[in-house]
Amino acid sequence: MINNPKELTKFRDVLLLSQTGSLLHNLGKATRRFFEWQINRDMGSAPRFKYQHILHLIGTDYFDFTNDLPNLCIDLQETENQNILDSKTVNALTKRSFSLPGPFDDRSYRPGDMIEYLGQGKLEDDKSLYGSSGRYIIRIFPNGSRLTHLMNRAHRGASGGEKQDIYAVGQTDSNHLYRATPFGWESRAPTLIGIDDHKQEIEKIIQNHLGSASTPLDFDNFANKLLRPHLEAIIADTQHPLNDVTVWDIGHSGMAFLLTQAIGLMAQGRSIDHDELANMETENTLFWRVLSIRLDGLRYLEGASSLADLRVRYRLLQESMDRVRSALEGMPVAIEVYRDENGSFYIFPDLPDEHSLTRSVWKVLQSKLAVDGVALTWSLSGQLVNHPKDAGKYIGEYICKQINNESELPDSHDLVAYTTPWWTATKKEICVVCGIRPQGYGADQIQNYLRNPKHYSDKAELRKLCCFCMDRRRGVAERWVNRGLQDSTVWIDEVADEAGRVALVVGQFNLQNWGMWYPKKIDGAALTVETHLKIQNVGDTLENGDGVAIRRQGSHYFEWDMEKKVLVGRTKVDSIPKFKQEKFPSLNKAVDTIECEGTDYRIVLCEPHGKTINQEHTIIGFQFLAENEHALVTVGQRAARKIEDLFLWGNDSKWFAVTGCLNVYECPDFDELAESQSFARIRRVWETTRYFWQDILPTDQEAEISESVCGRELDRDTPGPHRLEISGGMIPKKPNDTPGPYHAYTLSLGNTKLSVVWDPKNQRFTTAHNLKYLAESTRLGIDVEGWLKTRDGQKIEIEEPTGYGSQNKIWGMIRIDADAVKPIPDSTYTPAIPILAEPRTFMALVPADKALDVVAAINEKYEREMGKVRNRLPLHMGVVFAPYKTPLRAVMDAGRRMLKQKASAEGAVSWEVTEKECFDADAGSLPEALRNDPHFAAYVRLELELIRGGRSAVWHVPLRMGDGSTPDCWYPYVFVKHDRDGNPPDGRKRMFEAPCPWNENKPTRLVHAEDLRCRYVDENGNKKAGDTIYFTPATVDFQWLDTSGRRFEIAYDNNGGRLKIPRRPYLPNEFETLQKIWGTLSDHLTSTQIHAFREMIGTKREEWGISEESRGESETFRQFCRDAITNIEWKKCNGKYPWKRDAGISKHDWLDAWADYAVRGWLDDTIELYMQIMKEKPKYEKERSP
Repeated sequence: MINNPKELTKFRDVLLLSQTGSLLHNLGKATRRFFEWQINRDMGSAPRFKYQHILHLIGTDYFDFTNDLPNLCIDLQETENQNILDSKTVNALTKRSFSLPGPFDDRSYRPGDMIEYLGQGKLEDDKSLYGSSGRYIIRIFPNGSRLTHLMNRAHRGASGGEKQDIYAVGQTDSNHLYRATPFGWESRAPTLIGIDDHKQEIEKIIQNHLGSASTPLDFDNFANKLLRPHLEAIIADTQHPLNDVTVWDIGHSGMAFLLTQAIGLMAQGRSIDHDELANMETENTLFWRVLSIRLDGLRYLEGASSLADLRVRYRLLQESMDRVRSALEGMPVAIEVYRDENGSFYIFPDLPDEHSLTRSVWKVLQSKLAVDGVALTWSLSGQLVNHPKDAGKYIGEYICKQINNESELPDSHDLVAYTTPWWTATKKEICVVCGIRPQGYGADQIQNYLRNPKHYSDKAELRKLCCFCMDRRRGVAERWVNRGLQDSTVWIDEVADEAGRVALVVGQFNLQNWGMWYPKKIDGAALTVETHLKIQNVGDTLENGDGVAIRRQGSHYFEWDMEKKVLVGRTKVDSIPKFKQEKFPSLNKAVDTIECEGTDYRIVLCEPHGKTINQEHTIIGFQFLAENEHALVTVGQRAARKIEDLFLWGNDSKWFAVTGCLNVYECPDFDELAESQSFARIRRVWETTRYFWQDILPTDQEAEISESVCGRELDRDTPGPHRLEISGGMIPKKPNDTPGPYHAYTLSLGNTKLSVVWDPKNQRFTTAHNLKYLAESTRLGIDVEGWLKTRDGQKIEIEEPTGYGSQNKIWGMIRIDADAVKPIPDSTYTPAIPILAEPRTFMALVPADKALDVVAAINEKYEREMGKVRNRLPLHMGVVFAPYKTPLRAVMDAGRRMLKQKASAEGAVSWEVTEKECFDADAGSLPEALRNDPHFAAYVRLELELIRGGRSAVWHVPLRMGDGSTPDCWYPYVFVKHDRDGNPPDGRKRMFEAPCPWNENKPTRLVHAEDLRCRYVDENGNKKAGDTIYFTPATVDFQWLDTSGRRFEIAYDNNGGRLKIPRRPYLPNEFETLQKIWGTLSDHLTSTQIHAFREMIGTKREEWGISEESRGESETFRQFCRDAITNIEWKKCNGKYPWKRDAGISKHDWLDAWADYAVRGWLDDTIELYMQIMKEKPKYEKERSP
């Protein structure tokens, strides 16, 4: 029995071997043979590949293997099952044996046993290792093999074991394999060659770390740093939609369940046999617990007074959670499965709080839970099951609820950290950074300060800091300098735009109601394929159902579909050229177009034909008129028939050219649900959203910020700014004083100040400021380098910051050496500072003038990668604009408040489908950023209207998988509240029921987006409503902090609307409309006109008491706005008034739309956003200024 960590440590080495085997239990899937078998099955080169028996242990372990399992014996002798792994790898996994206490003392184990005896499926016929029809594990190991049986149960919990119920379609091209996210977006997965490369590296790692029993196993390095990148790259199944889980996801989750259950059973001294291990669902007796390590991370980070302090706090928080993980996984007693800014969750053995091992673990953790004055708290859940079908509370659901339960985040303090520094300290003010230690405290405890502790204590006190916080700030600057000053910044002065403003961009996914539902497999159901031909008709008008034949590599029959405007063929044709032949015979010129001219044809060539114009010519034995240098026109019916015969497709009088050939796959009909809430898949949700934010702007230290989405957006037009080095004679105010290593100072440059950092290694100041901001005409008027060079030999004051709200202290002077003022090579940087990029939450500082571009880039990525599930995965974004000298705490607090807009996902979610159109990717309605994405090769455009709200949302739903041709039968499903008649929907091709979180988890019908029904007008002119659906929209909010107190205006009601400004937050398509409004104002009005117009509308709104809630009720106010817009002296842009720019809209309708913008407050917000906050000037004025 294991009762404490010391006893656990005795078995640490053997537990690590069991961990290794369980992590690699799906190693057979990380091989070329597995993919060849999955893709080709019986028709390929590995028809009988046995991925669980790549070590061939069963042949040596089972004495009667040949006689009792003859088919498996024969299969394992086939070529595809030979030499899968290098012999050194096999030895590393099979030659090191280990023994465990009861109940796993039934045999000696090897890491490879977790692979060989996983027991998925049948050994052959009805024979299985652990099934009720006959447990062959007892025949192989008469005393039992309970640890491998537990591995089977752990794998079931990780994978869900339900994939055999899901309708799946295999990938067939080994050169183009795709890996999916749980949201249906696919990216390229390794090909067979790539899998070989990963396998080779995996084997090297195994051999290096397990090959010798004398080499201690550093499991964290072995698993998380070395193996993970390779296992995470390989999908565990090639079939859609099962290709969303990787070998790492299954392996790590299975390992967590096996290790913790084994420890729990050993700690309890509980006996268990194969019969009990086989009990599942209502008879299940295996339980786990979750250890939560939590704090209010955002509130802790928000307490930072500067960016350097924020970086320090983030690092301290991560280091504290790393210490906890190292302690727990190092024992080992628990495995971390989730982490964000608010802490971590661990799979823990089924041991109650009062168990001696649990109490011992708690004692070990106590010293590791402090984060500089804040204490992380821990709690242990009740009993949980690892599979959603087992009786009990499901572990995946429990963790999801805890992640979203922000109301119970602890805000506890480490009282020892608060009080200890004061026991011996004299009476001093408290440090403005940590809020714990006295100012100047701690110099005698810091190695770098021991040579002169009083000097550093005084310096810290001058800056109103304790020595610990001052040294940590120095550490941030030192790492920044030593990284080479390239790519990133840690200074808010460098992030500020040329007007001295910054923007905090925040975002958060609301995962609270996320669920995964798929259509259930139907016997015999399969994809069907049609060929759709887009044509240029040059013959008789085609009627619906008209048939034509095309002879190309056989004969293919097509029928005209009047609604789709395409010819539809029931057989697959890979490609059909535009014409039967490309070039005109004898002329050898390529044909561009053929047009019908009455009974004749005009043939337009790509090059001049060389014939005399306006004369008839005999060509290929027929008469043609040379109409111009490129066009020939047939003369007479014989010439026309020849053109039909040579170039045109069709028959009889139905002739056409092909302008597009598309294979369209059709899904079968579905009416049953297959739920898949497997733990590995739930973890993939968390990983996917984290990778989403890391792609936007990474917090990972190794990542290149310039290569991120945000980095590319900020560097789109011009390369990143650079830095200067400034050297010269130092004249300290105190004799023999020197600048603090890597401390921040300011240089007084005329009427402005330049932020710099002292680099002791190079004996220079390095600029830490946006140099273009200082070069503005209201400041220096010329670039900083030029200004300094003109002061050669002059003295410039050096100021030392003394803390927020206090005047800087004069440190001394620097005598400028013009030759020593120069750009630092390779010092360009991306002006963005990542703060958080966690599974749910994102925060980053960017220049204010680029913030909207960053928001647009985030929304584009969201629409592309989460476009199939936008209805149930809302993204809430916000931007806090502020002058760069605004206290960071105020900016962070505003951002935290803005994240609370997520409440909208739980409020009004009933929307009517007003319009629905199905398109190919080349349709004009698709945003430019999505047009080249293969998922949008076919899509449906939905317009939705909020019930009892009148707001409209636009949703482009991609209908293809990553290859651009496989139809998406699995992801774009929508909960339908009721159809147009108020009834549950019926008669839809793809529809099934699932518990709806927005309908009290009652069974509600999910309908494929393509099968939704929209509003229409019947034959009698009556308007008929569309389906009413549950839809949780993405939102965008913004706030200008002209004062710190303005942040308190950021508050939301229960439906997610801003208090006092209910038009905010905006939907993304509404936010795009604000951009269009500004484009029109900018092109057609002056600043004076815009401000006067805004003031006139605002004054009348106030005089008449028009509130946000009553705005739609006042027709008088609407008419006033319309008249005001009509009477503005609009300027022409490119010779057109604004209402002439939009084709297809009358001036009357344009004025109505703009009156609506004014009434809603959208015009006011546009002017505030672009002119007041962004400081933009109308384009009309800029083009006319000298």
